[in-house]
Amino acid sequence: MKDYNVVAEYISRKYIKRISGRDFPERVVGDNPELTVMVGTLAEERVEQAFDDGYKEDLTRQFESIPSISLSFQIDKNASGKLKIVPRGLLFYTVLPQFEEIRDYIMRIWSERDHMVYSNIQELLDKYPNEHYELPQVYKKVEIEKVLGEGIEISLENLKAGKQHLEERISERLNLVAGEISEEICIVRDADIYFNDLVDEDHFKLKCSAKPEAVNAHWAIDILLLVSEDEDTKYVTLQMVNNTPKSDRQNIGYLPRIFDAGMDVIAEPDVEFKEIDLKYFKSSFKKREAVYAVAENASVEYDKEKNKLTTVNIPVYYQERTVTTDKYKAYTRFDALIEDPVKNLKYILSELNKDFDACQNEFDEVEGLTEVAKDKYREALSNYKSEIARFESGIQQIEYTDWVRKAFLYMNKTFKLKIGNDTRPIEGWRLFQIVFIVSMICEVIRCEYKDDDDPSMKAADLNVANLLYFPTGGGKTEAFLGITVFSMFFDRLRGKNEGVTAILKYPLRLLAVQQLERVLTVIMKANIIREQEHSLSNTTRFALGFYVGKDNTPNRIDLYEKLSDRGQKNASRQLILDSDQDTLNDYYRFIDSCPVCGKKMVNVRFNKEEWRLEHVCDNANCSVKELPLYIVDNEIYRYLPTVIVSTIDKMAMVGLTEEFKALFGQVKNRCPIHGFTTTSKCLCAKAGCKNTIEKIQPLKDPIPTLFIQDELHLVKESLGTFDSHYESFLKYYAENLVPQEQRKKIRYIGATATISMYKEHLGNLYHLEGEGRRFPCEYPSVQNDRNFYSSIDKNDITRIIMGYVPYGRSITDSVWQSVLEMRLIVYDMMTHVENYIEPLKKMGYEGDENSLKEELYDYWIELVYNKVKNDVNNLYNAFQNQANNYLEDKGIPLFDPESMTSDTDFQQVRKTLFEIQENRRNLEAKNLLLATSTISHGVDEDSFNVMYFFGIPNNNAEYIQAYSRTGRRHTGIVLDLIRLTRVRDRSYLKNFVIFHQNKDDLVEPVPINRWAKNAVYCTLPGLIVGMLYQYIALQKNIENVYSASTWKKLLEEEELDVVELTRHLISAYGCNDSEKMSDAYKEAITNETLAIMNGIKNDTLLPNEFISDTIKKYSHGHRKPMSSLRDMEESVTIRID
Repeated sequence: MKDYNVVAEYISRKYIKRISGRDFPERVVGDNPELTVMVGTLAEERVEQAFDDGYKEDLTRQFESIPSISLSFQIDKNASGKLKIVPRGLLFYTVLPQFEEIRDYIMRIWSERDHMVYSNIQELLDKYPNEHYELPQVYKKVEIEKVLGEGIEISLENLKAGKQHLEERISERLNLVAGEISEEICIVRDADIYFNDLVDEDHFKLKCSAKPEAVNAHWAIDILLLVSEDEDTKYVTLQMVNNTPKSDRQNIGYLPRIFDAGMDVIAEPDVEFKEIDLKYFKSSFKKREAVYAVAENASVEYDKEKNKLTTVNIPVYYQERTVTTDKYKAYTRFDALIEDPVKNLKYILSELNKDFDACQNEFDEVEGLTEVAKDKYREALSNYKSEIARFESGIQQIEYTDWVRKAFLYMNKTFKLKIGNDTRPIEGWRLFQIVFIVSMICEVIRCEYKDDDDPSMKAADLNVANLLYFPTGGGKTEAFLGITVFSMFFDRLRGKNEGVTAILKYPLRLLAVQQLERVLTVIMKANIIREQEHSLSNTTRFALGFYVGKDNTPNRIDLYEKLSDRGQKNASRQLILDSDQDTLNDYYRFIDSCPVCGKKMVNVRFNKEEWRLEHVCDNANCSVKELPLYIVDNEIYRYLPTVIVSTIDKMAMVGLTEEFKALFGQVKNRCPIHGFTTTSKCLCAKAGCKNTIEKIQPLKDPIPTLFIQDELHLVKESLGTFDSHYESFLKYYAENLVPQEQRKKIRYIGATATISMYKEHLGNLYHLEGEGRRFPCEYPSVQNDRNFYSSIDKNDITRIIMGYVPYGRSITDSVWQSVLEMRLIVYDMMTHVENYIEPLKKMGYEGDENSLKEELYDYWIELVYNKVKNDVNNLYNAFQNQANNYLEDKGIPLFDPESMTSDTDFQQVRKTLFEIQENRRNLEAKNLLLATSTISHGVDEDSFNVMYFFGIPNNNAEYIQAYSRTGRRHTGIVLDLIRLTRVRDRSYLKNFVIFHQNKDDLVEPVPINRWAKNAVYCTLPGLIVGMLYQYIALQKNIENVYSASTWKKLLEEEELDVVELTRHLISAYGCNDSEKMSDAYKEAITNETLAIMNGIKNDTLLPNEFISDTIKKYSHGHRKPMSSLRDMEESVTIRID
């Protein structure tokens, strides 16, 4: 184990002991277990006897504690031998406080409260002569498992179908304990204690006394044994309940509750617990961990060595780190691939072929699989073979095609280059990254070699979407950036000097912002390599466009353009041109540090000559001044940056602006100062440009080669359906509506760490002829812990995930108290490292006190995931008040919380993350994030290593993505606060470890249906306008495209063929004869297009009426073109009178 594994494990163990009460000393002073112990609480009278001699739950107290704990298992019907049943738990009773322990307790409490050390009571008496407080209770504990010793023995021969209560046999032992403690158990009188009462023992005894009544602890625990059987199996269920009578009195000398309750079932060595059949995995060919029992209101563990089943109130799953295969590291190094790419890649190819043969041999020898599982195994083998073949084809192109070889070398030089603050020791590609990049080469270059009849190139004609599938944090971004950079250099080498190479789309604006600096750094590295290569030094520089919503960056800047409102109603509406540098930085600075020099000296300025909002490095010693970054839509259309980072919503611009066609190279002219234009005027004409426009030749292959969709699993539901229509439109546009010589197939890459039924997802989204394919494909081996590209490192824990049900407190209190307990543990370790270094060394820690304290900083910041935004507000108040009041009394740095929800401006998110990075060792800086699903994607920070889930997210993909914020470099600690009142949460607790072992297979299919009823009526207005703006306007040389009168005139003069328009739209939606669902779309498109066009033709238009407004009059539901693909996501207020 690595040192950070040991530290996380120690913290986790200590936390479990703390919240379960297992760290209580022999005598517990001042801490009421009912307020301290959070888990496994069996309250008295939570169940009542049922008519069938079983138990039924009292639902009126379901929030107070768990009603019972059950354990179910199976054994052979004819098995012989014995079982031992051992109930577990903690019982507490009150004893007479002792002078020394109360004195020491009071001095410790007041020392913490006053932030000073009191050495004697006299000091407190002098300072607070009239201060008084309630006499603390002192408890002693009884560990039930020690009382029961060997437990209750059950003979399997006598285990018959029916019910059996074990209460009498348990009570015999408990009654003995009650007798043994009868001399010390007592009810202590309530008393107010002054400091004067603690000056000496005689004064103390005058205030501290027991009531003169005998106390007999009437603890009653039952385990109900239920047995049923069939021909060959006995089915056994044990149900543990607390039958202790409930008292009307508050103080009876003992606590009737059982804390950290549970039970063990120990079988003799020859007794075999039968494996429970998991039908869900019957169709899989992968090996799974066996399950021997299930629990209710708890989880269960099986100890094979002891042949023991144990219920667990805090199940723990140790997620081992996925690491890339290192044995081929020498062949994936940048230097090796620059020096001799073919030799090194061919070696990897030979190893892939050997691995395939091993997988084939394993398949031939495997036994015990169902026919369905065998079929899936064969399919996996076939996919693996195809994966290897694509890799081999890419190698051949590198070997024999000069431009491909050069582009490949330049790509490797780009990623090898270290600039700015890029000090990470990355010497090469991860294995899966380089194989993926090389495998994509034929698809990327096919647009240049359209007539090449080589079989490997012809195979690239298959229209298929590629899914890049790898665990979160595994390097997917570098993989798709790698093929992007290859494409950039290939474009320049073949003469594509202008136009977009790739569009990287993100489903959330925060994701786009988070990735922006990463992409810009790669592009600026590529520019350095481009300038160093003689054959490329005079080509157009690579640039990046940031294409997001108008609330965050302007669509255009005219003389009266106001600052973006950033989604805030009360935002400043000052003019951009009147804003000073600080204001522009606050609103539009997306890059803080220059990627080249690494200095935090980037500022945003408005360049009036080029009419651009620029990021400028003000470091006089930096070789770069203006960063190649365009953040205004109008600038992106004018300069056509090589790569565009976009939100998915921006695809709606196809139906909102005629300038969108520029992204597909449909530009006519060029202004020498302000760049391309889609019309006869400069796109800055309204800003006063009077330059002479130059007519230009058609751009070479201007359509983007790559459409990359990151976090593909988030493109779902209505967003996914709407996007599928726009994706199909753009695909059709690229292949059929641009000039013949510019037509091409866009290559689609989706990336995600969490998805199931990916073929259906890709099919709905992109609607291509070929089935979607996954890289890496499902590995054709029964082994679940490795594939060719990666394996599980058994010596490195990436996350310790634990779940529990905090009872006996409100939901909000359970969260802040859980977070508080972790804060207390970590702070104590930080301030008393000398006390912890030896216990840690016994666990394998190799560092010293200084390294321990340094590592503990990585467990100081805590994240709380909330399912509901309102919970964030409630918790924020709780931490600011109850939690911080407690910390202040203890002299511990307070929580400094920050909310991060969908309402949080992403500039604020950036500032928060920057503050966390800059103040890692400052315990009083931002140290608590209260977030919703906003945190789940794109928030990558090494300091995030402790995370709580306030209820389990509604889908498994969201849960996996969210907890993956932790454990990036160190071992993360994830705590699931489970609500047993929710069926879904109950299932997580019951199947905690088995769920986490198989989490990737349990990701729910993403709901997306391109033929969703009525969705066509939402997208059709925008796509009709898109057809008018992006295609017909170009064909007819129309410039006043936004005016309804322009299109009315065309219709009146029969210059606009409605039948042809309808045919194009039907094809753009992908309607076909093989999908019956598309028939309804054909009909809707035909009728709707005709109705809208007739409406425009016959309308008496208002002066200056926009075409979008006219379409709204005649469209189904009176819809305008969508301004966002989330137009359907409206807030609805529900009031219950």
